[in-house]
Amino acid sequence: MFLKHLTIQNFRNHEELNLDFDSRLIFFVGDNGEGKTNLLEAICILSWLKSFRESEDSNLIRWGSENYFLRGKIKNNLKESVLEIGFTSKPSVKRKLKFNQEEIKKEQI
Repeated sequence: MFLKHLTIQNFRNHEELNLDFDSRLIFFVGDNGEGKTNLLEAICILSWLKSFRESEDSNLIRWGSENYFLRGKIKNNLKESVLEIGFTSKPSVKRKLKFNQEEIKKEQI
């Protein structure tokens, strides 16, 4: 399984980011505090549906925002799929998962 595209909105220090991955080997390079680990955390959440650093989704929301959104386009053999995770803290705490545009529950993955 390969991650082909990653979309991040209001996640940690990233306001909006779209990345295409065309290689099996990818390097994230930058100064301290630029968000390299946050990219890995977003990929982790798309893979395992949980963060390796934070237990509360509300702490993943970019400062001053009310929600975050992650989308990953994955390729498995010849088939491409899209997994989306959205989390909002207002008006109530809510997390939504979508797989190929269909809303699903965590247990279905």
